[in-house]
Amino acid sequence: KTLKLSTISADFASLPSPGKVIDYTKDSCIHEILGEAFIESLSDHTRLGFNRRGGVLEFKNAYCLFVNFALSESGGLPSHWLYRNDFLDNGERLTFTVNSDRDQERALMEFFSLHKRSTDAMKVLLFARTSTKAKFMYCGECACTNQVESGNYTNLVLELMNYDHLVVGSSAEPTSAFLVMVASHAAALAEERALAEKKRLLVDS
Repeated sequence: KTLKLSTISADFASLPSPGKVIDYTKDSCIHEILGEAFIESLSDHTRLGFNRRGGVLEFKNAYCLFVNFALSESGGLPSHWLYRNDFLDNGERLTFTVNSDRDQERALMEFFSLHKRSTDAMKVLLFARTSTKAKFMYCGECACTNQVESGNYTNLVLELMNYDHLVVGSSAEPTSAFLVMVASHAAALAEERALAEKKRLLVDS
């Protein structure tokens, strides 16, 4: 038996604290959203149905966004990627690319066109990681401050509503893990610019 996520409500009372590092898979993040009680209630013959390659997953009362700040082998960012995510303003905002040809991504765009931010009835939750080799971090709720269309693709500018919580470290980890992720991305951007300049000089020489 398969249960579609779009028919299941997220358990807002059991959401992890913003900044919590979860695990490597989307399944583990979804388990956090649905809550331990719901997951344990599922039979061994029931599976959760969703697109494991999708960056937007829709629940009955939430959108869940997944961001990979992917790095190339050189340490820079793969410029050929159509889905481009970049931190802005020291991580307070980020870009998130969606494709209007994909149902759940189009639904997210339409939601933000109407509401601009998470609501009590429908929340937009973000998980992010520095690369596919890293664990996902729960980054809390999002608002959308801008949408820039380019053909079928639209760059959403998302504001992290729990930013003040994300940038605070703990007694065990004085430096915020979130800010470490932002710094890693900034270093990758610098590497990308350096590689682009090196290629330009080679062409001009």
